[in-house]
Amino acid sequence: MKCSCYWEWRTFSDEIISPVCRAVLVILVTMGVTLHGLYIAHRTLEVISLDIPVERLPLTLQSFTIVQVSDFHIGPWLWTRHVSMVVDSVNSLDPDIIVIVGDLVDLTLDLVSEALEPLKWLKSKKGVFFVSGNHDYYLDDVNNLNSYLKSIGITVLNNKNIRICAEEPSSDDCFNLIGTEDISQGETAEKKYGHSFQIACAMDGVDTMAPSVLLTHQPLAAKMAAMTGYKYDLILSGHTHGGQFFPFSLIVYLSNPYYHGLYHVRENTYLYVSNGVGFWGIPMRLFAPPEIAVHSLVRKQPIREDAVMTKVA
Repeated sequence: MKCSCYWEWRTFSDEIISPVCRAVLVILVTMGVTLHGLYIAHRTLEVISLDIPVERLPLTLQSFTIVQVSDFHIGPWLWTRHVSMVVDSVNSLDPDIIVIVGDLVDLTLDLVSEALEPLKWLKSKKGVFFVSGNHDYYLDDVNNLNSYLKSIGITVLNNKNIRICAEEPSSDDCFNLIGTEDISQGETAEKKYGHSFQIACAMDGVDTMAPSVLLTHQPLAAKMAAMTGYKYDLILSGHTHGGQFFPFSLIVYLSNPYYHGLYHVRENTYLYVSNGVGFWGIPMRLFAPPEIAVHSLVRKQPIREDAVMTKVA
């Protein structure tokens, strides 16, 4: 009888306690993963350094550094403190130029102007440059955003290009820095804002004998650009957030021609897709930390194969 009662109690205990323990364990794991994701999104910032081989790079531009940031998504969940953290980190790298590759804001300028203030403290030797992303258009305020950025010394390169030179602007030791509008902005944007994604317009007047760096927000636009007759040594994009968190990352991976990291898209063309420095929607990141990318231009030599994902456009 004693043995029978013991096993009845044990069976009863397993039926009651085990599910409770499992539920508690699931809750604790979920809370841990969530807190870790929140911490990664709000308190960390990786710096990725890459040497980019460039054909015909002048000796005076050897080791020229381009610091790339993208996808701030300044809005309800990301504010002044995070922007200041990014600015301080970028400035500590002492870059030659800084490029912001789209999706800067998720709200209209009047609501985010305070959070944008730290951007005026960005420091580089040759300037700070910006191209628009799809989110910058969503609230029909992109022209105000562009005007504000110009007022704090940031050059907007939407469908435009500029020569970046080793010394004075008249120097022959230069490369082309080219920017496009976001590819999602077609004829509707042309009518509404007076501008849309146009590679030919962005390339107007470019010195074809000099190296070229293209800024375009979405990897799809990078693929289209690489398939044209224009030559680019380096293309810089963002948009994907590296998936931001699992399982959303699977959708991002399947819906973009390039996902994250460095790709060899043509014989002399490299593409870097950044995770970005912010987040969109759920304010967390898992397995895709926010990052700043530092690209050092070097005279063409074989690049380490373990650093490159080859994917021909």
